[in-house]
Amino acid sequence: MNNIYYLELADMILPEEVRKSNNCSNFEIMYKKEIKYGDIIKCYYAELENTSYVVTLKNAETGEVKLCLRSTYGE
Repeated sequence: MNNIYYLELADMILPEEVRKSNNCSNFEIMYKKEIKYGDIIKCYYAELENTSYVVTLKNAETGEVKLCLRSTYGE
């Protein structure tokens, strides 16, 4: 999977009101492992503060972390 698609996938898991705000001021991506064709991916997110979110993409079968992304909105 191309790196830009990782970002799109991570963005899609965030709440709609966050995505539609178009107010992302910063993001950090840590690529851990490549997502390969046929991998089943589970997406998780957590709100750290009122303006920051962490998204994690994991292999659904192995639990292996593929990507971690932290994004900040509204600052």
